[in-house]
Amino acid sequence: MARPRILLADDDPRVLQVVSRYLDLEGYEMATVADGEAAVIMMPGIDGIEACRRIRANASTAATPVLMFSALSEEAEAAKAAGADGLLPKPFNLPTLAEAVKTFFAEHGASAPAEPA
Repeated sequence: MARPRILLADDDPRVLQVVSRYLDLEGYEMATVADGEAAVIMMPGIDGIEACRRIRANASTAATPVLMFSALSEEAEAAKAAGADGLLPKPFNLPTLAEAVKTFFAEHGASAPAEPA
């Protein structure tokens, strides 16, 4: 069975490294990018909110589930307005993140990875 795929975008390389390694160990196939521009492919310097808006505006990606995480509490409303399906506040610990991702996949009709042996 194919591993569920996640595209992780964050401007902090440490977050990208730690989160992608942890979720890889949890059974997800990971791809990482450094910003919203790379996440949406060749868009000029955009943040996560704008990346989400553009994902929703594109017919080929509009149905892609989007889970955002942010340290800024005021981004919760902006993320919702942009079409994000969920927002996980930073800071978070890795087990909490893994559980949130697993729940997110289940809520959006995608299968989570099998439990590690």
